[in-house]
Amino acid sequence: MKHVIIVTVAIVSIGILGGVFLYDFFMNKASVASEENSLNDAGLSFTNISLDTSNSQTFLRDLQSYKKFKFTLSYSALCGSIPLTCRDFVLDVKIEDLEMGSIRIDDFLMQTSPQVKTETCILDLSHASTNDLSYVQSKFYTYRDELKVEVQGSATINGSTKTKNVNAQVSKYFLLGSLSIALGNVYWDKTSASLGETVSFHVGFSNPYRATQTNGTLRVDVMNDWGYGKETLYQTYTHSVSLNAAKSEEYREPCTLPTTDWDQWATIYRGWFLKVYWSGTLIYTMGLDSPPELRHS
Repeated sequence: MKHVIIVTVAIVSIGILGGVFLYDFFMNKASVASEENSLNDAGLSFTNISLDTSNSQTFLRDLQSYKKFKFTLSYSALCGSIPLTCRDFVLDVKIEDLEMGSIRIDDFLMQTSPQVKTETCILDLSHASTNDLSYVQSKFYTYRDELKVEVQGSATINGSTKTKNVNAQVSKYFLLGSLSIALGNVYWDKTSASLGETVSFHVGFSNPYRATQTNGTLRVDVMNDWGYGKETLYQTYTHSVSLNAAKSEEYREPCTLPTTDWDQWATIYRGWFLKVYWSGTLIYTMGLDSPPELRHS
């Protein structure tokens, strides 16, 4: 009887231990599977990038004198049902398609609900070559204060047994100044005309930006040229501009010259020339040649 009790106890003990082992085995397996699913669902995405300034002079000062570039990055981080750790988060920064350096972001715990995080970053440009900085400045001038910035990010998301590498990218153009146009050819249909004759003038212009729409008012003043530096306004024309990036347009307008008999001015009178304004600012004055003003015949 004693032996039977011992055997029974032994069998029960083995069963309990076996049950505990199987429970731990399946629970661990479920936990690993849940972590793998969470890792599979994990990711990073960049939602926005903004600059510390909207002023071209501040940007150029930071670039040339302080050798720094400051921006703010917003991004979304998400994993599955189990929180995971994001490590080795590195941002590679390009300005005007030139690789300018990297910034490392501190490790953080990714939550099971979406996180929108914001990082204010200062890129050290002291290592950048003079040629690279000059190139960025040149492109900035070429595109009338429009700057291209690209940030590429890479990180490792860690589970207890596996890891996942993730990547994200954002590219954006910033206008650090007022909207403008690039002026093209400005000319009259003819080189000379008589009083009362109708002659058209042409003003060619384009949007100098790669990604920014330009809007504004083009104004053309037709000026009387009396010679010896004397000029008076004859007529004003305006044209509303709304031009997509990299597009061009020509503004053409017929102008009927005055019919007043100006024989009394014959010894000093020369003709008519054009002044072009963009949003109230003078950007062009027609000279005596190349292209010539409209001469009085």
